[in-house]
Amino acid sequence: PVGVIDPFVRGFTAGTAAYDPEVNVTVLYVGEDFEGFGMPERAGELARDLRSGGTDVILMIAGASSTGIVDVARRTGDIYLIGSDTDQSYLAPNLIIASVTKKIDAFVYHAIEDEIQDRFMPGQEVGTLGNGGTGLFISPRFEEYAWVVTDWKERAVAAEEDYLRTTAL
Repeated sequence: PVGVIDPFVRGFTAGTAAYDPEVNVTVLYVGEDFEGFGMPERAGELARDLRSGGTDVILMIAGASSTGIVDVARRTGDIYLIGSDTDQSYLAPNLIIASVTKKIDAFVYHAIEDEIQDRFMPGQEVGTLGNGGTGLFISPRFEEYAWVVTDWKERAVAAEEDYLRTTAL
């Protein structure tokens, strides 16, 4: 499995357990390395397997492979999805509940601003809920559930800060 998705998996698992400890989270990987981001057929097979096992929601952290998951969800109409990186609701408006977004534009803006003011320091930036580097976009079709973002953000930020304090990225 690709290490860059580990924080997504841990965050999703922890958030799910905090919301409802009875929910079972199953983690499957499309591939063992970055090839897994370009295997939509394999991702579709895994989505079918998850559906057969009773899965209701799939968090797609699979790059271009996510199209295979979306295809299965569209055909069956009974699996809800969470996109990643950008708003992906356009792929299946009635099935994609939300998208975990990366706010790369904010980092670029701040880097340019820092460079202009001669205070830019190269290095690794970690996007978090707390610093606005990531977020949760609720798809228009599911706006009635937007309260979840507001109600849970403070707890999520605290959990994220704890994770970052105790984990080497």
